Amino acid sequence: MGAIAERPAIGSAPPWSTLDAPVQITTDGSRPISHVTFVKSGSATHGWNMEQRFVDLPFNARGSTLSVQIPGRASDVPPGMWMMFVIDDAGVPSEAKLMRVNVAPALNTAVVPVLTNPGNQASTVGNEC
Repeated sequence: MGAIAERPAIGSAPPWSTLDAPVQITTDGSRPISHVTFVKSGSATHGWNMEQRFVDLPFNARGSTLSVQIPGRASDVPPGMWMMFVIDDAGVPSEAKLMRVNVAPALNTAVVPVLTNPGNQASTVGNEC
């Protein structure tokens, strides 16, 4: 019978970030970190979770300090509460650290939707399509 794997741990992480920002975290554990991930905290209503997301975060490691890049698009990482996990090279996850992602301080015009006028629309009441 096997033993329970030693979990990596997030030693320190900021409590919040904005979009498109690097954050510094420290890790504890004997194995190297292979993934840093975000899991969106849930928003369940009527038995359906409309907010569940999983995002792999790019990072650079220097010893036990990781520089993690928060994505720049709100469509990828909507503002709100996120659970950050580190996963070691054996696939063992840490316990989560909660992090709030705030609204970006400056408008990113690359992700603003463009609405196009559909032109004149007409229909007749009572006709089936």
